[in-house]
Amino acid sequence: MKNVIIIHGCPSDEEKAMDPKTRTYDKHWIQWIKKELIARGIKTETPLMPSPWEPNYEKFKKEFEKYNVDEDTILIGHSCGCAFLSRWLGETKKKIKKLILVAPWKIPDKNDKIQKEFYDYPIDESIKSRVKWIVMFASDNEEEDGKKSLKIFHRALDGKIIELKGRGHYTLEDMGTEEFPELLKEAIMKTIFVDAINAFVIKGEGIFEEMHKMLEGYPNRKIILTNADDEEIEKFGLKSMPYEVFTLKHNPNKTDSKYFDTMLKHFGLKASDVVYFEHNADAVKSAQSIGITTFYYDKDKRDLVTLKKFIDENL
Repeated sequence: MKNVIIIHGCPSDEEKAMDPKTRTYDKHWIQWIKKELIARGIKTETPLMPSPWEPNYEKFKKEFEKYNVDEDTILIGHSCGCAFLSRWLGETKKKIKKLILVAPWKIPDKNDKIQKEFYDYPIDESIKSRVKWIVMFASDNEEEDGKKSLKIFHRALDGKIIELKGRGHYTLEDMGTEEFPELLKEAIMKTIFVDAINAFVIKGEGIFEEMHKMLEGYPNRKIILTNADDEEIEKFGLKSMPYEVFTLKHNPNKTDSKYFDTMLKHFGLKASDVVYFEHNADAVKSAQSIGITTFYYDKDKRDLVTLKKFIDENL
């Protein structure tokens, strides 16, 4: 099951003596997104790093390794938290689902020995071979050293850069709000619902391998939706699919919106958490009627370019 761990940034010395209610480094957008993710059933943890105004990699590492990190984990870092996560992933060679770097920072203050020891390390470029998805949030009005830091991270890790206007260093003061819907979208990683017969499975041929290969390019969860009963499941080989399979065995069919209501409740999902493609026009309308973003897939044209564009634009 997917879990999310968020590592906060490093504040100035003045926050050292602040009350937990008034300090800022573990707040900004962090508590808002934690609440939103938990509300969606995603386990989310926000560990407090020791003495972050004097960041020490080994101390951070000791605290961080109290939490479980595996191939289903999404790691989110803010500012110096990005530097820590990149160093840790390079050192441990861990495989994870997604790495999200928000306003990544890699440049120490001049003559600051503590910061120099924390930030001065080569980013392991092989991280990108073990992380399925890498995203970096930047802003047009970030400080110059922040912009330089972004280039350092992106040169080593590649990944997608999302630049938002007027967000500064992604602090509450710079953003003017604790809400960060763009990050929420990246962290949720919408589930892709896949039509079974006449889409993912071609009658008489089996799995449509080109479609399978395309879908494998997304780290998102995929669930195959079908109406098939036990006999049809056997007939079309749906027991040996590479993804989860959901069916109500024609009670009702996908042309009835109750199918999709039941399915969403079964998986604990909201309509806004998913995208779907379907070859039956009436089933498309049924899914759309309850708010599911749905693409009509023409089984004869087998247009994967347009399908991919739909998925890319709606994930």
